[in-house]
Amino acid sequence: MRTLVVLDAKRLARWHGWLISRLAEDARVELHVSLVEGPAGARPGAALEMLLSGERLLDRRRLSASDRITAAELGHRATAGPFPAGDFDVVLDLTWGVARVPAAGRVIRPTFDGDPSEAALWSALLDRRSPLLGLDLGEAEPRPAALPAVEHPTRLRRSADQVLSRLIQVLAIAALEGPNALPQVPVPCAVKDHTDAGAFAAADFAWRKVVRKAERARSRLLGTRERWRVAWRLAPEGRSHLAGLAPAEVYRTLPDDGQRYFADPFPMLHDGLHHVFVEEVPFQTGRGLISHFTVDASGRATAPRPVLETGHHLSYPQVFAHEGQIYMMPECSASGALDVYRADPFPHRWVPAFRLLDEEVHDATLAVHAGAFYLFASTRDLQSSSWDALNIYRSEKLEGPWQPVSVNPALIDVRESRPAGALYHRDGALWRPAQNCSASYGGSLSLARVTRLDADGFAQELTAELRMGGQPAGHGPHTINWADGLEVIDFLA
Repeated sequence: MRTLVVLDAKRLARWHGWLISRLAEDARVELHVSLVEGPAGARPGAALEMLLSGERLLDRRRLSASDRITAAELGHRATAGPFPAGDFDVVLDLTWGVARVPAAGRVIRPTFDGDPSEAALWSALLDRRSPLLGLDLGEAEPRPAALPAVEHPTRLRRSADQVLSRLIQVLAIAALEGPNALPQVPVPCAVKDHTDAGAFAAADFAWRKVVRKAERARSRLLGTRERWRVAWRLAPEGRSHLAGLAPAEVYRTLPDDGQRYFADPFPMLHDGLHHVFVEEVPFQTGRGLISHFTVDASGRATAPRPVLETGHHLSYPQVFAHEGQIYMMPECSASGALDVYRADPFPHRWVPAFRLLDEEVHDATLAVHAGAFYLFASTRDLQSSSWDALNIYRSEKLEGPWQPVSVNPALIDVRESRPAGALYHRDGALWRPAQNCSASYGGSLSLARVTRLDADGFAQELTAELRMGGQPAGHGPHTINWADGLEVIDFLA
């Protein structure tokens, strides 16, 4: 696959080198890199450069995707002057429209909010939001490819890292596998016209950054910082669905001692009693463990008790029964693997059973559909967030082997990717709760109807958003589950 990457010699950035390295790793690729001279005024303004330089110092010179580099740092020989002779299968035009590139079987140009300029990227980030990433493939309109997460909107370099990491991912997929392998098109969203990323925008960003830091310092000083809480309600009529959540006052909240928080509740009915497994994070250690409590027929709960602790942070403890055994699959992304534990005996002792994946995955959720097992999980790439991408794996057996469904990620959309609880069947369809992290982590829930799930592909249709009634916007719920008459959620308060 003869591939040409075209760059503006005056605007080389570290992310260009990361993309080139990814392409060069593929044995199918014969890679060429060409440098062209763009206009002198095409670089971002001095105010933006000053903001980035200040953050670079505060970040202790941590390498960032947006850092300017020299041609020698690209990691691949780059040539100036005429383009290499011969035909190309793929051309990646990363000059932001300042150069004419050779014709090819596939010419790919990135866009931000539909705009093929670097200024549109910085305009969105200075507006403290993520741009919609698109690919200009020579069609009438750019193809929407990803809506990345920006975890800390007032940290400009880190926001750029997260957006550009996802851009590298979709550019590599489009170049190596073709446009048909790109993630599902994100749900349409309002695309803002970008403003000049100049001195006023930079000053406004800097001021809001100071205000945000002051607010956080005040919360720490007064001890009013919000934390995750678990709540439940008796729901014999069934789980919350398209009609929305029950009023907040209907839920009972799990008390804590102010020295920890609880989150990620998963319930199971066993021997006539509801058991709930949760993530517990003591503030003293910051490392999660799995705890358990029960809820009786009147809705009263016992005090949580730890049941599983390892050398890594644990969370999101999905519990399920299979072939006469009860298993738990907690998230352990810090270990770089996904392990399953077996109850021995239920519910207070858990022993290692088997490993499903040797990958760093977040909030992995197991589902059984049409006779096969599926895993839905959020993943990171380079310096991206883990809030915005959905990987899907399939196996004929619970123990594996597990294989990706088509090309992962199946979706990159901060509003509807990261799992938020167990999938369920209702009205002849498969439904998937997902976290909507567009405003904040776990800010609300998205409810999607899965319209395709098989060995070759996946598709979903975003159907509803569930918000926590009686709570400020952006406070959840973050997870929702139901088991035989008990609904459990978590939220920020």
